Amino acid sequence: METTNVKCAKGGRVLRYHVPDLKLYGYFAQDTLVHLDQLERLSLRNNSLFGLIPDLSQLINLKSLFLDNNNFSRSFRISILFLHRLVALSLDHNNLTGSLPMNLTLLDRLILLHLESNHFSGLLPPINQTYLKIFYVSANNLTGPIPLTPTLYRFKPASFSENPGLCGEIVRRPCDHDHDHHSSAGFIVIMVILDVAFAAVVVIVVIKRKPVATGFGVLKQQVEMV
Repeated sequence: METTNVKCAKGGRVLRYHVPDLKLYGYFAQDTLVHLDQLERLSLRNNSLFGLIPDLSQLINLKSLFLDNNNFSRSFRISILFLHRLVALSLDHNNLTGSLPMNLTLLDRLILLHLESNHFSGLLPPINQTYLKIFYVSANNLTGPIPLTPTLYRFKPASFSENPGLCGEIVRRPCDHDHDHHSSAGFIVIMVILDVAFAAVVVIVVIKRKPVATGFGVLKQQVEMV
């Protein structure tokens, strides 16, 4: 079974829920999609949805999540970090606030990450996903030195633009030396904490969830077909 906006497997399980540009308006209710445990692609982009992004952690097979160009507010939803199969995450052009989670690296399969045009503040996490090809955090309120991870070093200044408080080699803007020294020490501490946290999460996931087939591709074309 397949329609323009919904694709189902032979057993009737929904694999894709794709409803962009439909002038949808209102809250995205917390329990709207929790039973779609086989869902792989979710797109609600270019609508008028608002409020808190719901807890989607039960959608363990989700590979692509597009919630951009809505009016979602409040902080980055930490439950998104449990969607370990994500290859595409687009939350840009919303009204999200607060800091970005330092353990964004838990989403280690990401190819595409759009976080631009929100109101995120604080430090930029040490993003270092091997497969990441498309990345934007521009037009936020991020501050401090940009971590010189191998992944972030690949991106041009445009990916970080319109964050007047960001500094460092990538954006060709010098940092305050004292700030830079303390941030470097803090970066080391953060990385140690992330390693411990990641190990803990892996143990919890292995205990609570049965292993499932991964089958994940890294082609940009596949991401953009969602």
